[in-house]
Amino acid sequence: MQASVFGLAGTDALFLAAISRSCCPRRRLAVHPSSVVIWLATGNGHGPARMHHQELQEVAPAEISPGQPLGEALLALNNAHAQELSWLEPERLMHLVAQAFLVRRIGNLDAFLLAFDQDADYDSPNFLWFPLRYPRFVYVDRIVVASSARGRGCAHQLYCHLFEHAGTGGHERVVCEVNSRPPNPASDAFHAALGFVEVGGASVYDGSRTVRYLSRPLSTPTTI
Repeated sequence: MQASVFGLAGTDALFLAAISRSCCPRRRLAVHPSSVVIWLATGNGHGPARMHHQELQEVAPAEISPGQPLGEALLALNNAHAQELSWLEPERLMHLVAQAFLVRRIGNLDAFLLAFDQDADYDSPNFLWFPLRYPRFVYVDRIVVASSARGRGCAHQLYCHLFEHAGTGGHERVVCEVNSRPPNPASDAFHAALGFVEVGGASVYDGSRTVRYLSRPLSTPTTI
């Protein structure tokens, strides 16, 4: 999935991003195209949104089999943002979850994260760019925060959990991509503050998008 669509509506921001493990202190916090989608609220316009840590729960393949309520809810949340993420059918969702390095949700389904490591069977051209260059990595495929949960710090909480998990698993970096055409300056700034650096780029999907590939060493400190 592509990791760099950004839009503003009032104080709501749509980030497609990945975050580094060191974005938070060490503690346990409770398809095509390739894309990470994060809705973040910036509070009331007078300061950052307040963080409310909630319980994180693993998503198992059996929980999203056809007819399971969680699977239907995940599909609904993903497909509500299909323009950014791409539409998922039940079979495709099950395949992605089965291949994932990490799948987590917050609450009943306030937010969810899906990430792959280098061994995943995943056909996204953006994902496939990375194993040609790095032997080990974690690729952030998608993060979605429900509109009703914006401003609670869900994305930040998911990111912190991912980076702790990736570091514990022996991975050295987290990677993603962001759009350069159409441009996404807010997402660019967000990634830069987290220590991501550009490591390449490509024109994908018959030239309809140009992306920048980003890498974030897990040892790099953040500025946010």
